[in-house]
Amino acid sequence: MARTRTKAADSKLDEQLDREKKALQLRKAGASYRAIGEQLSISHEQVRRDVETALSYIRDDVAQDARKLRDLELARLDDDLLKLQDYINGERVLVRDGSGNPVMRVDGSDYLYETRRFAPATVLSAIDRKLKISERRSKLLGLDMPVKYEEVTWQSEVLALYKSEQITREQIEQELGHDLATELFKSAGLPLTTAREG
Repeated sequence: MARTRTKAADSKLDEQLDREKKALQLRKAGASYRAIGEQLSISHEQVRRDVETALSYIRDDVAQDARKLRDLELARLDDDLLKLQDYINGERVLVRDGSGNPVMRVDGSDYLYETRRFAPATVLSAIDRKLKISERRSKLLGLDMPVKYEEVTWQSEVLALYKSEQITREQIEQELGHDLATELFKSAGLPLTTAREG
């Protein structure tokens, strides 16, 4: 059986939304959580929850608006890409006779079309524009996110081997010397002595 909301539940929800809105407004004005709690007769923990909830509504609204704007922009770019494709492939034009009437195919199934080609400079310009539009689409869709590469140094390699217990501190000290090994461990925030030494 489906539940229906009561007027009391709706009233309580409206009250909560109003309180969250007031808490956010007061917080934006610079009031502390405790001061807001005193003014609204609720605990400062509840004020914090109300402000966070109100901010989440705003984030959701902004994200939804951003998605709508992105979708609209993508639709415009897609339309531009289709228009440019005519310049690249050539324009499909209805063949007309000397009187301006459309010419039918020999079998009578459809009208006859021909492809009108544009000047090479126009085609090259259209291809360049198409690439720029494609780049813009990729950015909007997050396809061109920069890739983060972690720099691998001999120090990170040695530390990785040590942490995976493939080599010991003693082996590192033998290869690097005590001072350099100590500096390496110190820079990585590792203990300067092993359990056996301490």
